[in-house]
Amino acid sequence: MGIRSSPFQWRCSSPELPSKRRVVQTIDFDTGKYSELIQDAVEKAKTIDTVKKYFDKGRLTREAVNEGRQAIGIAKAPYVAAFVKMLLDAGEDETNILIILLRAGSGLNLQKATCVVFGEFDWSPAVHSQCEDRAHRIGKKDSLLCYYLVAPEGTDEEIQEHLGLKVSQFVGIMGDKAETEEDRNIAQNVAAEHMNKIIEKLKNMKFSA
Repeated sequence: MGIRSSPFQWRCSSPELPSKRRVVQTIDFDTGKYSELIQDAVEKAKTIDTVKKYFDKGRLTREAVNEGRQAIGIAKAPYVAAFVKMLLDAGEDETNILIILLRAGSGLNLQKATCVVFGEFDWSPAVHSQCEDRAHRIGKKDSLLCYYLVAPEGTDEEIQEHLGLKVSQFVGIMGDKAETEEDRNIAQNVAAEHMNKIIEKLKNMKFSA
């Protein structure tokens, strides 16, 4: 399956709740599928500099980045599923599995869950914290383990950097609080820098015949 050990782990706790642990885990992806799906994003990235209107350039940038995120998401999906199956086989999570989008499920109480697995990432750090906290609620008796499954290529690296999953600012950036309008604006501004890095990476991608 090609899972590699995490370079970083962080714990947090409060008087009311057991600890919450975050683990960044590198997993493999389907390189053939990724090469197939990423080509449209690459073509768009390479035409951005020829676009004169600021609005059109911004739209094309977002489309290329989003298609890049989708490409790596689909390419690593089988490995995400295999990772979850491994957890189940090991008896890590004895409750039913719930699969939801990052920004879905507001108000859900999932305190029986022992694990949260992120197979996709959002530009907003607070969105991840909110997702975790659907399972990290008052009344929970066991610690919560949160896995962030990162592909070694594609857009994951830039989003990982944006979220602070590699650096000591991890706690402050992720922030265990609801997303505010200010949070959203800050995340969007910083994300723009990382989106530019993704575009440059796409521009330089080459495919073998």
